[in-house]
Order: sequence, then C-alpha cells, then structure tokens
Amino acid sequence: MQHCKARRRVVSLMAGLCLAVLLPVCALAAPRSVAELPAVVSLTGEAVAAQPAPAAQDSALPQLQYALTLARDQSCGLSAQAMPGGMVGFVYQSDDPTVCTVDETGLVTAHNPGTAVITVAAADGTAAAARCTVTVPDDGLPIRQVQLTDGLYLLPFDRQQILTIGNQATGQCSLYAMRYARTVADGEICSGKGMWSNGALWWKGGFSDWSADRAGCLTKLYDELNAGRPVIVHLQNVAVEGVKKHSNRLSTSEYHAAADGWTEVDYPHITTSAYYGHWVCIVGSAQDADPTNLVESDFFALDPARVSADGTFALTRPLDGTLWVENSPLKVLQ
Repeated sequence: MQHCKARRRVVSLMAGLCLAVLLPVCALAAPRSVAELPAVVSLTGEAVAAQPAPAAQDSALPQLQYALTLARDQSCGLSAQAMPGGMVGFVYQSDDPTVCTVDETGLVTAHNPGTAVITVAAADGTAAAARCTVTVPDDGLPIRQVQLTDGLYLLPFDRQQILTIGNQATGQCSLYAMRYARTVADGEICSGKGMWSNGALWWKGGFSDWSADRAGCLTKLYDELNAGRPVIVHLQNVAVEGVKKHSNRLSTSEYHAAADGWTEVDYPHITTSAYYGHWVCIVGSAQDADPTNLVESDFFALDPARVSADGTFALTRPLDGTLWVENSPLKVLQ
C-alpha cells in the first residue's frame, strides 16, 4: 500500500498538554467549523494560541479535530505523539468500521462511501484525544456488506455456529456447503432437514444455478459477496502444476483462527475421484483482490472437508483454475 507524505502538527493545549497527530498532507483538510475546535489550528502545522473549548463533564481534556478524505480502498497512516512527556501508547478507534477501519498502528483503510470518526487517545489518559473525521466520497459502486476481519473481507457470521455443524459426513459436501451458506445468510444454524436426497436439493435451500465463463463467474462471486450473500462453488478435481504433495489438490492452505488473526497452515485438500467435484461455501475475499482481474485464490471458503481443524475454526483458499466452469459452477441465493 502506498502512504502519503505526512507532516507533524502540534497544538498547545490547556494544562500544558498537547497532542501532535501526523496526518497525510495530501488529504488533510481544515475542520469544517472553527467553532467546534478546542483550539485554533493553522494549516501550516505551526502552533497558534490555544483557545480551549469547555471540557466535557466526564473529561478534563478537550479534543483536537482534523479531517481526512480517502478514496475507497485507499489507506493512509496516522501517528500520534504526546508532548510534553514523549511517546506513550495510543489507542485508535473507528466509530463506523463499514466506512473505514484503523489498526493498532494507526493505518486507516477506506471501505465504503460515508463518514466515520477516528479517535486517537493516549492509552494512559494523560493527553488530550484527537478526532479525525474521515470522508469517503461516493464512487457509484455498490456498498460492501463484507467486513474487514483480521485482514480479510468476510461476511459477518458466528464461527461457533459453523463449528457446531462441523465437517461433512462422507459424500455430503454439497449438503454441508448449503448448510453453511444458509447459516451465514440467516444467522441461525441450518439443520439441512429436507435438503438432501443422495445429493443436495438446491431449491429446498433457496439456491439456483448460475453459469458463465471463468471471468464472469468470478465477477458474479465477488459481487454476491459484496452484496452480503454467500455463494456455493463447485470445484473440479484437476492436476495442479507445481503442487508436489498431491496432484489433485484443491487448496494449498488452511487459515486457522487465532487470537491475533489467522495462522496459515499448509494442508492438502483433495477430492476422491477424477469424475466428481467438491462443493465449498465462499464467505470472503482477500483485501488486495483486484475486481478487474479475479482468480480463485482471491476467495476464502468454508470447506466441508475442514471447517474444523481439530476444533479450530478454519478457512481454505481455492487454487487457481479449479472452478468447474463447465459443470454448474455457482449456486446463488434466490
């Protein structure tokens, strides 16, 4: 990701405290209303005479306000320094993660049109907080319903519900993929009752066929995810060049949920026959996926073979070229 150049802006505050927020020069804008400011801030970054606003009843520390404009998917870094006293720990928080998120380092990433406020506060409460209003202009594209979760765009769902369903019964990957999809869509565990007769009864689960060429299928998959809908995908058992562990591997890695994100684990996912495919439920995409040049490995799946890796929630990433374009490639919600 590219980061804009940044410039430190220091403002004197009441009681000898101040907060310097490092904001991108290319995007920094004057606050829209000087009347809202606890201090008057020059756009050159030079400190001017402070005019503290009345403190809130629950805090003796006023807040400084800044503004930032980012395009969708653009990222810029914020950093903070409290003076006097040197560097302390800071906490960054977005009040609307659907518009933009901010990580623990101050990296802000825009996701959807709208406005959100990033609050930057000293972890020990000894310095005035700063607020940065982030505006993401409307670009005419659909609003994403996926959420940035530990570096992946995922549909919101309860992982424990998926673990409760567990891994597939032998030969029932289609039914289990549909159970996962309905659970994600409905927020309630799907039992699969009435949805199986020696194969998934797609219409019972509210799914219909969708076919196109590979590029068309992947675009449809991406659009359905961003609209908030899981998609069931048919993967073909094909030999994959360069894969040594197993010639009919459908996924190179599992992503195990961990306290600090995802742990990537090398694990071969295979099908048992060259004549039958494997059904998975797609629930997410990579943060760096290019919607104009999508491939299978841009997506993340609930794989009936291994949603539970010995009790740990797991996602898999399909190998490129494994979407079975010629044989009912997608099942989409009606």
